[in-house]
Amino acid sequence: MRFLAAVVTCTALLSACGGPSVSPEQKARLAKFETDLAAAEKVAPTIKVGPNTYRVSRVDGQEYAFVKAIGTTAPYYVPDIERAGTQIYGCKTKFNPGILGYMTGDINKLDLNMVKSKANGKSHGWNIKVSC
Repeated sequence: MRFLAAVVTCTALLSACGGPSVSPEQKARLAKFETDLAAAEKVAPTIKVGPNTYRVSRVDGQEYAFVKAIGTTAPYYVPDIERAGTQIYGCKTKFNPGILGYMTGDINKLDLNMVKSKANGKSHGWNIKVSC
């Protein structure tokens, strides 16, 4: 019972903190990036890798791109995401695991189709670094 009370108290205190603040400059940069990425997604090429089709979006001047499976229910994996980027750009690509990097086991065997969206509800796809 004491443990539960401690957990509830800690949770209440942490939730009252509100989290990090974002400066107006950071908000402006994020808004510009979202606008640029939305424009890139409209003209992004698609490619078929295995049974799935992917849209590969890249904002001009950026070293990374976003790869998103389009209308798929078939399993897909990290190598599929990297292959889609490589086939579009003709360059080496490297998957950016983000929070998935904290998982134990081989991330290359994780069915990415099971991970539907980002925590904020937005998903532009999986992030890859493009090295030409």
